[in-house]
Amino acid sequence: MIDTSVFATSFLAWAVEIIEMVITVVGVGAMRGWRSTLLGAGAGLVILAALILGLGTALTLVPVRLLRVLVGSLLFVFGLQWLRKGNRRVSVSGLRGMGARAATDDDIPTVWIGLLSYCRFAV
Repeated sequence: MIDTSVFATSFLAWAVEIIEMVITVVGVGAMRGWRSTLLGAGAGLVILAALILGLGTALTLVPVRLLRVLVGSLLFVFGLQWLRKGNRRVSVSGLRGMGARAATDDDIPTVWIGLLSYCRFAV
């Protein structure tokens, strides 16, 4: 039996990834040339297919808890890096460029400037 909610969620996640891949390939192809971009995308698909065929069933031997801890830890580390980059950007230029219009010095609370300047040295 197939659980329809699991199927729908997995299908939507897959669709988002496909859209993201197409956008990346089109962006790189438009900037750097189509020949090397399509060769790289094709090579990536071939490697992915080979890995799935070779190691797909081996994943059933790995405990799910271990996979969850590993993936969660990696997401946490990447999230901390993005947070650090965001703090650096805001501490250098304030909140300018964060919205549709450029913020003036009057729009930026002084508490933010002090806090983010402190975070810049702490990170």
